[in-house]
Amino acid sequence: MRLFMKDHPMNKADAKKYTTRDLAEMGMMIAALEAGKLALSSLPNVEIVTFLIIMFSAIYGLKSIIAVVVFVGVECLIWPVNLWSIMYLYIWPLLAVLAYLCRRQSSVWFWSIFSALYGFCFGGLCAIVYIFTSGIHTAVAWWIAGIPFDLIHGFSNGVIMMVLYRPIRKVFSYAQSHA
Repeated sequence: MRLFMKDHPMNKADAKKYTTRDLAEMGMMIAALEAGKLALSSLPNVEIVTFLIIMFSAIYGLKSIIAVVVFVGVECLIWPVNLWSIMYLYIWPLLAVLAYLCRRQSSVWFWSIFSALYGFCFGGLCAIVYIFTSGIHTAVAWWIAGIPFDLIHGFSNGVIMMVLYRPIRKVFSYAQSHA
């Protein structure tokens, strides 16, 4: 009963109130991430999730981080939880934070290089979990064995960003100005 009282401390602790629009935008981000991941799942190490997280972080700001965390939660509901779940808990939010910090950049070249570098580093970031579960030798071996996949991942990220950045940025800008 006290939770419904106007001056209850729990009600004052609410740091941010999200509008219906904010929730709808976050829901659309989550749906786009899931649909994009599924659409390209048959292509090894070619994905659009990196592109979408970068775009969402640059356009929608900090609420994209919430959408990314919920995306990871949905992934854990769809797929069996394993070490990849732990990796996703820091890899995708880290990308969202880095993209948010660089959000003022508008160069397609900047974002293509950024996106490619993140793809090249993806295996190394994933290997961190193996340090704690199996030791440094396993982590290094796992990372080295995955370098060919990281190369595909990085190059495909760069190409996807190069091709889609300008048209998608225009769509988002139009949507933001006509909301």
